[in-house]
Amino acid sequence: MQLRIQSPVAVAACRKDILNRIFEFLWIIVRLTVFWLAVYGFGDIVRHYIKKLGCESPVEFAGIAGLLAFSIPLSLMGVFSRPVLTAFLLIGALIKIVTSIRSKHERMRFKFSRLHVVILLILAGFILLSNTMRASEPQSNPDALVTYAVQPDRWLSSGRIFYIEESIFSGLPSVGEVLAAWPASLSQSRTDQLSLLQVFQMSMLLLSAYAAWRILGRGKKGLLITVIACMVTSMLAGWASLAKIEMTVLYFSTVAICLLYKGYIGKDGKFDPVPFLAMGLALSTKLTAHILLPSFLLITFAIPQYRRLKTILVWGAIVLLIPLSFAVRTILHTGAPFYPLSISFLMADEDHTIPEVPRITELALENAAPNDQLVNTEPEPLFVNISELITSWSLPALIFLMGMISLAMRRKLSSALLPMAAVLLYCLLASVAFNPLRWGAKYAFLMSPFMAAVGTRWTEELNFPRISFYAFLIIVVLTSSLAPRFEYVRAFPGMSSSLDFRPPNIVMVKALHDWCNENLPAGSTLLSLWNRERYFSDHVVIVLENHPLGRRLFLVDNLEDEMELLQMMNIDYVYFQTSDPMPGDLESSIELLQSDRLEYVTEVSEYTLCRVLY
Repeated sequence: MQLRIQSPVAVAACRKDILNRIFEFLWIIVRLTVFWLAVYGFGDIVRHYIKKLGCESPVEFAGIAGLLAFSIPLSLMGVFSRPVLTAFLLIGALIKIVTSIRSKHERMRFKFSRLHVVILLILAGFILLSNTMRASEPQSNPDALVTYAVQPDRWLSSGRIFYIEESIFSGLPSVGEVLAAWPASLSQSRTDQLSLLQVFQMSMLLLSAYAAWRILGRGKKGLLITVIACMVTSMLAGWASLAKIEMTVLYFSTVAICLLYKGYIGKDGKFDPVPFLAMGLALSTKLTAHILLPSFLLITFAIPQYRRLKTILVWGAIVLLIPLSFAVRTILHTGAPFYPLSISFLMADEDHTIPEVPRITELALENAAPNDQLVNTEPEPLFVNISELITSWSLPALIFLMGMISLAMRRKLSSALLPMAAVLLYCLLASVAFNPLRWGAKYAFLMSPFMAAVGTRWTEELNFPRISFYAFLIIVVLTSSLAPRFEYVRAFPGMSSSLDFRPPNIVMVKALHDWCNENLPAGSTLLSLWNRERYFSDHVVIVLENHPLGRRLFLVDNLEDEMELLQMMNIDYVYFQTSDPMPGDLESSIELLQSDRLEYVTEVSEYTLCRVLY
């Protein structure tokens, strides 16, 4: 047996690396704390004016709406940039700190003498810490590196919100990306920005659970149970650790459905526009939020004052205002309201129509097959989908069921009929629309915080709360992978010297992008023959397979037409993987690759870069 004795210098270096990693993690938390302080600071101001109109709004929703409203004039003035947004956030955070010092309102206090609350606090804190640590690790999720993280970065760099022509995904609703630009403005590099956006999404999951409890829940124990249920649900926590917009649409959906249901059980007879504005924001964040609309309308029409024609026109206009504004913008750019999706009477114009190239479609499916559950999956029977969906909902669905049992035992089940009907309708529609659920369940979690909060509200009246509490605790221990979480938290400080972007063991184009950022002229446009990732490039990157003009390269049969298309796209450089430029034999279909119109520039990390000679 050999003893490995480290020198004092090596031990000191190791400790320094650990301290650096912990500092980077805490620095992310500090900056996001500044962001949320600003949200609450501006939220207090916006909510003050909302109250004058006789409306109620969660303070964080008012703050988020305020930041989104600020984004419009800042973009029009061309100052939607990192320094300006950072200054706004610092001002908002300072406002909140000052008002909190002066405020005499009662703060939320937990009674630590109660063992239940102590156990739940420790468990919730640990789960939140492990989830946040996981989210702080920069991920190579392709969707984020293609669009969701690219758009905020491009907007902040240019100082304005604009339609990114080289990406077909610019046509989709963009509220989530506009909001993400605010925390992204606090970043120091693209890798750091990726971490910030991921932890921001995790904080949005936490906020969704808190908002659901604040609106509908009951008791401090109910808050902790709601938070734990949402944070340990793998479907939610997994998507919350990516720099996407799933948790943003979850938050808006949660506020919309919870406020609406609160209005139903409150029976105060007042018209409240806030849930309809929240639903409009959800629809303007992600198209899949439309699956919640029937359940939202079911609760709406259950409220008598919302069934009058005049009121229907008002709340309908509020819901559609923001989605229609995005649809009009997209029509002006492409001819189709939800481009790249098209409907029969509103098709994309000629310049934006993506021509069908069967061989590209076949190869894309073949490449995706090993890793993408969407490929080669057959529709499942409806009852199979429903059972899989409920299973993916995990603890929130279980708490909802426990609440229904509680009401049934007290012979009050009739009071649960409306939320039961809303959840079942959502479950049915999601099971039909996202079939098979092996891939579609990731789009069908929008009612999870609502179910958890309503369930905890109902179980407060359970006859044997101690038994139900320990049953919940046992289920959490069995389903939340506590042992791996402990190991991850323990090992986290020593995993690496810093929170750096470490792609999986496949060829990635980041190294080439870094080289191009240092060596190519500003304003250059690059054509990628297949690789889609664009996040780390300072230059415009057009991906051939999903760009309308790029795909036409396969449909022309001579070099002159290909060069004309390249000029229309303003292509300066072409890059491709050296050993396999395109899957299959696609490269043989493009005359450019066999001509002398490409001048070799460099090879970086198994990618070749060439200059186009016109």
